[in-house]
Amino acid sequence: MGREQGQGQPEGYSDGDIITQGVLDGVINPFGDQSAAGMALLMGAALDGNIQNAKGTTKTFDLNASRELSDWLGAGRSAALAIGGQASREEFLSAANTSYAEKVVASTGIDPNTHNEGSRTVYAAYAELNVPIVKTLDVTAAVRYDKYSDFGNSTNPKVSFRWQPSTTTMVRGSYSTGFRAPSLYEINAANTYTNTSTVNDPINCPNGTPAPGKSASTNCDMQFQKLQGGNKNLNPEESKNATLGIVYEGVKDLTLTADLWAIELEHQIANMAETDAFGDAVKYASLFHRNAAGNLSIDGSQCPGVNCGYVDLRTQNLGGIKTNGIDLGAQYRLRTTDYGTYNFSLNSTWVHQYKYQNTEGGEWHQNVGIFSGIGPVFRWQNTASVRWNKKELSAGLTGHFKSGYLDAENDYVDNHRVASYTTFDSYISYTQPKGVAVTFGIRNMFDRTPPLSYQETTFQAGFDPRFTDVTGRTMYVRASYSF
Repeated sequence: MGREQGQGQPEGYSDGDIITQGVLDGVINPFGDQSAAGMALLMGAALDGNIQNAKGTTKTFDLNASRELSDWLGAGRSAALAIGGQASREEFLSAANTSYAEKVVASTGIDPNTHNEGSRTVYAAYAELNVPIVKTLDVTAAVRYDKYSDFGNSTNPKVSFRWQPSTTTMVRGSYSTGFRAPSLYEINAANTYTNTSTVNDPINCPNGTPAPGKSASTNCDMQFQKLQGGNKNLNPEESKNATLGIVYEGVKDLTLTADLWAIELEHQIANMAETDAFGDAVKYASLFHRNAAGNLSIDGSQCPGVNCGYVDLRTQNLGGIKTNGIDLGAQYRLRTTDYGTYNFSLNSTWVHQYKYQNTEGGEWHQNVGIFSGIGPVFRWQNTASVRWNKKELSAGLTGHFKSGYLDAENDYVDNHRVASYTTFDSYISYTQPKGVAVTFGIRNMFDRTPPLSYQETTFQAGFDPRFTDVTGRTMYVRASYSF
């Protein structure tokens, strides 16, 4: 329960035991107006305090050096070498204020006995060598060695090139491998219980029909308890990355770019989507922990505890990701004597493939243009803008575009497609030479409403707030002074 300060209403968290007992005794009316006794009990259950504290620290020492060498291959430019090293100490602590957390566990899901801490020492060494092969071609080779006190060591190389066959054209490319150890937060973050979206228990209520001996009121169309937080059993991520691109500047003030990219990731560190876990409870049976009645808990006061049933959606290694696509860019500047300067730009990303696994060696799930797992991967995303300035005045218009996609599976309609989403932002600004600047802007200037989506990953209904803005057209004024 919350309140505005000074309004005489409960604030902060509430003592779940007092509230529960008040409902059972009939003093608190959860469906309507409160009596004086019910209001007094609610006020008495209000709590305001510190639940938990978390602190992370990193201390780092860096040392690096670089120098030019000689023109090894007669390309007209010298080779260059850079070397370096790094040592760091990381520490993390997350602990609950037990005496207070015990009173609000029903509304926070935080284990009152939470005390997670970890530390590590990391050493790294790296080197990079740039060698001009001929006048138009440079090749760079780099390598990095990392040693973790808790995850062993890893060596990762990178090779890249830059070839400029003419004054107007440049070709570039690279290949590298990567390594990422899970952060101390991902390992040690406090485990908390919260609610799923409204779903059916896939074992006790398959397809919305209660199994024999099971009640619909506790197994069908319900919000169950799920466990989130850190996981001490995580393994590092490993990746491979490749790029190949071209830059063209054959027209004055015009720059065109195109970059192909491909990424492969193994042992992805993330949270499994609710829809995937509940979509195949047999395959992911190890994630489902049931209470004494064989159910998932719908009452947060049971968790944590011996009678807590929940689905374990803590951070974990989910398997691999394979994705590739192309980035496109265009920049053009138009200068006029009487009408100022215009800057036009377009940045686009086209994703050819994005597929992922929920488990090591598991099934590959396609995700481009399809809501799968935690959301869609857009086939196209574009940002186009035009900016104008003349002396103290400037103005701009920017358009944002996301392509449509096949919506999440739902109980309302089959194969619903979410429409594409385009919005425009604009601004006009006055900047005085003495440092005064005033800007007036409009976001979503044509008041575009979000396209219909039946997703239930978030608790919003009818749209997806992660990729759209339900607030509609908004205006702002900003003033600044620099000196």
